Amino acid sequence: HSAYRTYRSDLAFREVQRAELAATGAQIMQGIERQIRSSVSAVNALAALVELDLGQKLLSPLNAEVQALVDTAQALSRMEEPSQEAIDAKAAAAFEMIANASKLRFNSVASALLKSYRGISNLQLAPGGVVSAIYPLAGNEGAMGHDLVHDPARRAGALKTIEQNGVVFIGPITLIQSGQRAIIARKPTNILSPGFVGGVSEFPTWWGFTTMLATLDDLFKVTPLAYAEQYGIDFVMYAITANGPSLLDTMGSAPGATPGGKGELQAWLAHAEAQRAIKVEIDIREFNLHWEMQLWPQRGWQDHDERFYLQIALCILFGLGGLLRL
Repeated sequence: HSAYRTYRSDLAFREVQRAELAATGAQIMQGIERQIRSSVSAVNALAALVELDLGQKLLSPLNAEVQALVDTAQALSRMEEPSQEAIDAKAAAAFEMIANASKLRFNSVASALLKSYRGISNLQLAPGGVVSAIYPLAGNEGAMGHDLVHDPARRAGALKTIEQNGVVFIGPITLIQSGQRAIIARKPTNILSPGFVGGVSEFPTWWGFTTMLATLDDLFKVTPLAYAEQYGIDFVMYAITANGPSLLDTMGSAPGATPGGKGELQAWLAHAEAQRAIKVEIDIREFNLHWEMQLWPQRGWQDHDERFYLQIALCILFGLGGLLRL
């Protein structure tokens, strides 16, 4: 009878282990969802500020330099065969903005937003669809002057974003400059002031874009995922995208998983299956975001709780006691 009770206790212990780990995973993923929503909210706040000042004060005192960058970038994008003169003109305008970017009023506003909303790597303004202000700028200089609308490779997606008139979520992507994985939230910003005419005839009130970029490292370090090691778990996290699953983050090691190598995610998923992992997920439909996490104990699943061997010893002791009385 005591042995049967021990067996039943072990079954209950295994169920408790899985339930506790599932609760831990849910807590982590809920924290990530809250932070994503918070970080994206910074885009709405920045757009509201642009609308309030008609897109002028944030770019002060470099309004003329910004306009020069917008004009040269758009002129270059419209050329079927770009001339060297146009290329040089845009490069000079971008250099001028980079050299003087520290003067922008936008910097103090963006700094305050980054502190308030957290988990964000940088904020950007793109009047007329041309990236003209980035905070912080260091390490992001290569993005200055990117034309998000008139460049033929980007135009269809940009116009669709303007037409939807809401936050568009992009990612995860791999950044060209650093190779880091990141997410982007972009919002088309409109100015309804009489007399304002935007740069795209189909959308006369459209001013440009406000953008939030967050590397996964910056995003995750302000969520419960930062404490995963303290929870005693290993995991693999990935996004479900139109092109299939895309790796986000891992902890631990998986046989055959070479960081950045071909088949890395498949190796992790096979390892997760072998570890009888628990799967948790988040689904933010308005951002078309679906992320999944599979997690398991670092020490593996335990078959018995710490009292198991004490229970076995007591069974043996009572058994011997009964034999001695015979």
